Amino acid sequence: MKLFSVFVIAAVSAQGFDNKQANLARNLDLTESDEDREKRFKQECKDSIGNKQDTPKWNEKMEACRAKKDAKHAKRVAKAEAAEDRAEMKAEIKTKKAEKAPIKAERNLCKAACKQIANQITKSNCLSWWKYSSRVEIQKILDDINDIRNPAERNSVEHCYTKSGLSGSESTCKDFAVDFCDGLNLAKPSPILRDCKSFCVNQCMEQGENCDWTPADYVPDV
Repeated sequence: MKLFSVFVIAAVSAQGFDNKQANLARNLDLTESDEDREKRFKQECKDSIGNKQDTPKWNEKMEACRAKKDAKHAKRVAKAEAAEDRAEMKAEIKTKKAEKAPIKAERNLCKAACKQIANQITKSNCLSWWKYSSRVEIQKILDDINDIRNPAERNSVEHCYTKSGLSGSESTCKDFAVDFCDGLNLAKPSPILRDCKSFCVNQCMEQGENCDWTPADYVPDV
């Protein structure tokens, strides 16, 4: 079965469950007292059975009718309670996800910053720190960032390096690509220079401070 079909079936099933629980809730008055409910059940059974009361057959039908209504009511109560528990669980999951979202975003932001480091060992150490650091550690970093008044400093990724034990002045793949391509004495600015830098940045992010680009690799746009 295709993954999309699984999602559709799951969504439809969940929607059907929610609609069913909503119908149960509408048909169940939890404010009704046991005494009032018993009176209502009795009257409903009388109306359905007829007026020939106090006969063995009538009493038998009344007992069966009352038992059926009591069982149905108990089932509705159980399902309504299950629906309430499910709603509470959904709310808890949603709250936890909301709490984790900023931490996840910060972790991903700094992992992306770590990948820009040219030196492979330094890059690996930076990535490891942000991968394995606890939510408590990252939340403290976020709290510190929120206290910074300067927007430029608050939006900087320098903390991604310094918090992981680096100096913050490590050479990035962009720095490496600029130095490499400038060393080839290519025209500035030019498409061939941009092609060189783009190639070198991508290769550096995968292999470290290494670039195999040559002017012969450049293919001009037609």
